[in-house]
Amino acid sequence: MSKPGVLVAVFVLGTYAPSVNAQDAATPEGGSPTEPVAETPVPVPEVSAPQPTTPPSAAPQVGAPQETATTFEVPALEIHGYANWGVGYSDHGHYLIASPHGEFGHMQLALTFAAMPTERLTIFVQPFIGMAPFFGGQHEGWEAEVDYAFVRYALSDLLRVQIGKSRQPFGLYSEIFEVGTVRPFLLLAQSLYGPVGIMTEGYFGAGINGAAYSDSGWGVEYDLYGGGLDLPLDTAVAEAGEMLAAAAMSMNGEAGAHREDAEVLNSVVGGRLSLRFPVEGLMLGAAGYLGQHLEDDERHAVYGGQAQYQAHGVTARCEYYRVRSSQPSQAGAAELAYRAVDPLEIAVRYEASRLDLPEGQNQLMPRSVREHNEASVGLALWLSPEAVIKASGHYVRGNRLAHGTAEDLVSKIETGETRPITKMLLFGVSFSF
Repeated sequence: MSKPGVLVAVFVLGTYAPSVNAQDAATPEGGSPTEPVAETPVPVPEVSAPQPTTPPSAAPQVGAPQETATTFEVPALEIHGYANWGVGYSDHGHYLIASPHGEFGHMQLALTFAAMPTERLTIFVQPFIGMAPFFGGQHEGWEAEVDYAFVRYALSDLLRVQIGKSRQPFGLYSEIFEVGTVRPFLLLAQSLYGPVGIMTEGYFGAGINGAAYSDSGWGVEYDLYGGGLDLPLDTAVAEAGEMLAAAAMSMNGEAGAHREDAEVLNSVVGGRLSLRFPVEGLMLGAAGYLGQHLEDDERHAVYGGQAQYQAHGVTARCEYYRVRSSQPSQAGAAELAYRAVDPLEIAVRYEASRLDLPEGQNQLMPRSVREHNEASVGLALWLSPEAVIKASGHYVRGNRLAHGTAEDLVSKIETGETRPITKMLLFGVSFSF
């Protein structure tokens, strides 16, 4: 039922061990606890998790030894929270958290716990429940899942081993999707972080990571992992292409086998490498992985790179990735933010993605249906490093992500009534503690 606003709330309780600070939040979890922290215009609260090589004196003590013949300590447990709330309006149709009349049902809740039974062992668990955003003109309603649950054992700063469902080390934001106090925009670039088959929040399996830094300012961080993962994927455009191809072959317009909204990949092997330079706040990196689709054993490969600069009130980020599969695609995004007059931050972002369909289906569909181009302008008012009010305007050209169901797309393509332009306004708040 349509309502006058759209509500998104994300409440995350957790930590990024062995410690989380502003640089860790914007940096993959493979960072070292001894890594120098660069100045950042979008800080997050300091998390004083015990380090692998030092006693957990900074962590909140849940239990204390008693003066009896038998004494014990409760393992250190750290709890921190992250949340976002927002409303959005579009000039037509449903897209993300926006609709012409607004809807109140979009809410997300995640709880993250990090415990350290020993100085070297950390246990992470994050259950999730929430309302999915609009894709394909509809959403799946409430969903509950475990974002991640894994154990990490630190042999040293250069080598840490983790097993379970871990955060996927890919790109700049893949491990901090819901943390709104590390970015000026309420939502991430959907060309990269949406259901486009590029990355996901977590993988199932095992991985290693570590980091090393020199006194002169050089540093290297790495992640290697293997296992399986579920890729979120909006399939409406692909299904519409199949329906048009079937109709062109006099098959009554019936689509091929229905795809789910997530592609399951097995035998995944991937990694990420990040380099730090003596230039304050500068990082360059590359990431990629290779896997096989569970249903047909078809290969799925993703690779690309990312760059980031954060210093002196300026934040610049860019990412670019390519997908090699039966439906190859490519996507990129660039973001620039400047805190001109504290506490105001002005930000601009441009993103683009393009999908290629198989077996001549590209010729049956307008190019705009296979593309997503979005320009955004945002303003952030930082009440403190832990709380920020955000407003942004978005101009979307293309229907790869902003569309209705597959049947709606086919009907509009056949009648020439596709609307490739979508305009959206978002307003919200992000906070952390």
